[in-house]
Amino acid sequence: MEKSNIEEFYLPQDKNKTTIPFLNVGIPAGFASPADDYVESQLDFNAYLIEKPLATFAVKVTGNSMEPLIMAGDIIIVDKSRISFLEAMHDKIVVAAVDGEFFIKRLVVKDKTLWLYSENPEYLPKELKKSDDFVLWGVATGLVRKLY
Repeated sequence: MEKSNIEEFYLPQDKNKTTIPFLNVGIPAGFASPADDYVESQLDFNAYLIEKPLATFAVKVTGNSMEPLIMAGDIIIVDKSRISFLEAMHDKIVVAAVDGEFFIKRLVVKDKTLWLYSENPEYLPKELKKSDDFVLWGVATGLVRKLY
């Protein structure tokens, strides 16, 4: 398994709420349309991305093991309260620590065995063994990406 693909951890802050106009219409990824007539409300990204602030943190991703779904530099929103029995988390993107290294991976449960999968096929899945020091930190619930 590659070196940790998490660069930094962040906690949400409720001090500076900033909202922006929210166009509550579907916009096709094609030709532009006059959208100003559709501004319906204000969007607060904290309220949109964070369901349970006391159980939420964010991580900055490094490396390419989760491409094309998650890219280096993306910020992943992680909810610690979503940790329930492991079968319920099958096929979810999780933040986990394995032998002291932090990873964001897809958790797969096969025949009562846990696996951590990368989205990038260049990386082999990691079977979690009883001898591994494995800690599940939370389930990814959102992604923030700068395009430029």
